[in-house]
Amino acid sequence: MVDDRDLERQYRKNLMVVASLVLMYSIAGGQMTNDLSMFGAKLNFSRPEWLEYAMVFVMCFFWWRHWQVSKPIRKDMFETSLRGFVLPSFMNERIRRDACKILGLDEGKYISRWAYNSIQIMPENSWDNDGHFFVLNDVGFLSATLSEHGGMCIKYKMDRVWLACSVLYRRQWLVNAIHETHFGDAILPAITTILAMTAYLSQKMF
Repeated sequence: MVDDRDLERQYRKNLMVVASLVLMYSIAGGQMTNDLSMFGAKLNFSRPEWLEYAMVFVMCFFWWRHWQVSKPIRKDMFETSLRGFVLPSFMNERIRRDACKILGLDEGKYISRWAYNSIQIMPENSWDNDGHFFVLNDVGFLSATLSEHGGMCIKYKMDRVWLACSVLYRRQWLVNAIHETHFGDAILPAITTILAMTAYLSQKMF
């Protein structure tokens, strides 16, 4: 039985070939004609535009299947990016105050410590493993969420904490995309497909 990694590799190769053909065909202003040659034989089509539709359909199918089998790679890239940056100290203080408020703790008796994608709220002069741990587990386009083990969470929407998390996360994502193979495996095929579809639709509309 073929595992997901082998499937991902097969669909990635097929998708990149078909998407690149559609992209180059569209950019170059390609057009199907009634008469085509294949292996030396002349073929005649009454509606050659359906060959284009079939090519685009195959590209969309490969993209859909690749998106399914590459989910573990995208998840690993997301988690690696989350673990790759540290929030500035003033954000650390803001999160500490909000966490104390949610937990009903006295702010003056608790300190915070940031460890990459998590923040620890603990009493002063306590042991390292004491206190509450909030993990940054989501950075969206409109909000950022830190969750404690057990379900309690702090969500920031369109504010300074969200902005800092968003900028730092996406910067780390770009760094990983340049240095790691995940980008070429999971993201580049999707970008190529979007470019190919945009070029094809633009050619038909204008």
